[in-house]
Amino acid sequence: CGDTATHDRLVSEALTDRMRDVDTIVLAQASMARVVAALPPGAVKAPVLSSPESGVRQVREVFGLGTG
Repeated sequence: CGDTATHDRLVSEALTDRMRDVDTIVLAQASMARVVAALPPGAVKAPVLSSPESGVRQVREVFGLGTG
């Protein structure tokens, strides 16, 4: 619940404002991952680490499900 539109706008602004100052972006909450996915192609110039992506990757590895 909550104001997802404002949340997403604030996260998007923070990402784009800080992009030139960082080498890697670490998203602290799963809800932030959707913001990165909604940005225009090429908007994110640094690697993004997020719990949904890395968590699923780890589960796939543990269960031998590959990467695809």
